[in-house]
Amino acid sequence: MEKDWEKVYTSMNIQETYLLISMLEENNIKVVELNHQDSSYPVFGERKLYVHGDDVTKALEIIKTLNIE
Repeated sequence: MEKDWEKVYTSMNIQETYLLISMLEENNIKVVELNHQDSSYPVFGERKLYVHGDDVTKALEIIKTLNIE
């Protein structure tokens, strides 16, 4: 049974977020990004990445290999 989406990553760093999205998608993990950053002042707010619950463990392993948290 497939689990719901779970948050695996939160950051204010756009480059780091896009790098991680690429890595996850290359490993066949579907990713949903929620951008809560202010469009005028991107230093305010966060970007959050969600994956299916079944992919959480694999996604966290990939995040760990990139040394980002």
